[in-house]
Amino acid sequence: MQYQVGDKVSLVDQCAKAYVLEILTNGLIRIELDDDFKTELTVNNTQLAPYMDLSAYNAAKIKPKENKLKNTSSTAPKLAQQALNKHTLEVDLHIEKLVKNVQTFTNTDMVEIQLRKVKQVLFENRNKKGLKIVFIHGVGKGVLKNEILKLLNKNYPNFKISDANMAKYGMGALQVLI
Repeated sequence: MQYQVGDKVSLVDQCAKAYVLEILTNGLIRIELDDDFKTELTVNNTQLAPYMDLSAYNAAKIKPKENKLKNTSSTAPKLAQQALNKHTLEVDLHIEKLVKNVQTFTNTDMVEIQLRKVKQVLFENRNKKGLKIVFIHGVGKGVLKNEILKLLNKNYPNFKISDANMAKYGMGALQVLI
């Protein structure tokens, strides 16, 4: 595909739109995303495409996790717990789940992509009182977790933040209650 400076493009895996800033040598182009994030990609990168509105597609990929109900006699506490579990949204932020060709991104690019996903999910669900969102960030040096915490504390101070269920997620997930 031939791109020109000023072309509007989509990053398919991220449901993001960008603009071509510069055509570089060796088959590279520099793009700028809507949130002013700039990066370089190869022209034949499979996640780069002419601009398409992908918001509906991306929203369909994020679905609340629903637990299966057993056919047993129920008690009120059991039903209350099942209702709570129905309103849990799991968002896996492992970079290989968000983009193809992970090797084309720097560590900084990867954290920006992961944070963009967090921002998108929070924005789309900000008014869903009682919804529990589990952001699975993985265990590493804590960079992504700290950035998520900063984002939450700055932009969503009324949301309740805690470590997610240790038995299920280990130490690699944050839980946000809206």
